[in-house]
Amino acid sequence: MPFLHDDGSFSIFPKSSKEIFEELGKVMFLWGILENHLDCMVTNLRCIPHPAVDIEQAPIALNRKIELCKGAFKNIPELKPHSQEYTDWNADLKGLVKRRHALVHGSWYAFNDDEPVSFEIRLMTKRKGKFVAKLYKHNATTLRELAHDIDKLNDRLQPLVQRVDDLLFELDKIITNFRD
Repeated sequence: MPFLHDDGSFSIFPKSSKEIFEELGKVMFLWGILENHLDCMVTNLRCIPHPAVDIEQAPIALNRKIELCKGAFKNIPELKPHSQEYTDWNADLKGLVKRRHALVHGSWYAFNDDEPVSFEIRLMTKRKGKFVAKLYKHNATTLRELAHDIDKLNDRLQPLVQRVDDLLFELDKIITNFRD
């Protein structure tokens, strides 16, 4: 039996859960944009001749991308004036990472058809050598708020990406003028 019906509802969830899945789609889409912007910044940073970004392979894990960017904004003279802006952005990102991680990597545990329609996610984590289950509860409103928070973070990331792009463009002009 397929889970997805022709009308877009799921066989294992109440029909009233459609709004939740629409909001979940927004969360995933906006997070994808955020990671794409971060990947572009990492790619451009690796083109800058500076020890802070002189790495052989681009990082894949989110925390390694964040650390590379942190080192760049802390150590590259042209980016240092924006170091606090990056640090503040990164601090806010850490809170969203936890919220998104539970949503994406947890097990959908229960669905409640009461108003508002909600669901619970169980996420197993290891703390001090022991596995601990933590429950998270979401509904369309909490997902909408998460999407809004991710969107605000995307908006704050764009100027940081632009600063790296501008620096790379300036370096490229210098190199081009040197060659001519």
